[in-house]
Amino acid sequence: MKLEEVSTKKIAQIKSSLLLLFLLFLLLYYLITFIGPLAGPVIAAAVSVQLNHKIIETVRDSKLISRKKREEIYNIIMNDNTIFKEYTVIDNKKIDEINILNASLLAMEISIKNIINQINNQNSSSSASSSSSLLVALIDGNKCPKNLGIKTIPVIKGDKLVYSIALASIIAKVERDKIMDDYDKIYPNYNFKQHYGYPTKEHFLLLHKYGASPIHRISTKPVQRILYNPTIE
Repeated sequence: MKLEEVSTKKIAQIKSSLLLLFLLFLLLYYLITFIGPLAGPVIAAAVSVQLNHKIIETVRDSKLISRKKREEIYNIIMNDNTIFKEYTVIDNKKIDEINILNASLLAMEISIKNIINQINNQNSSSSASSSSSLLVALIDGNKCPKNLGIKTIPVIKGDKLVYSIALASIIAKVERDKIMDDYDKIYPNYNFKQHYGYPTKEHFLLLHKYGASPIHRISTKPVQRILYNPTIE
């Protein structure tokens, strides 16, 4: 066999391996981005920044900064009285009941309405004129909750583009991480502190081994496939 033939075969094998790795990466990206966590709650936060607020320069999409930096910014946000902030937790049982989209919209609706109440209460106590019709809610994504009583504008990739949305994403991320850390102590077999409920290879293996925990989202297709057809995944 000629050297050129061996080299050609090796190159073909390398290309095939790289293609397989790329496809596996795409699958993992799809699972994490479009399916989301398989366990735990969904949390939506809302933030309204007042004019005298001092900008936090390091704020950006919560997924793009380290956990340490995220928690530092979270502490600044929560201790800043010039920032109106609210977050709402919807547990996995409710997610299974109404689906993840409706659960997310419900969490947004509750958080935004609580922010509106905060703003109206402050304006009332300060004798300032206020009108909810003048408020606008910028919503991360392409779907907006209904029945807010104010104008809503969806902003795709809003956590990268809008300062207040980035603040809200940090609150939601930190609060959810804390909840999942607590669940890790209650259900140590699932190692939630490592994957936080997201569809990683380790998470699938543990689901196969132990079945679903009380905080798993039974309505998600990956969990259903493992529970009812355990040899598929």
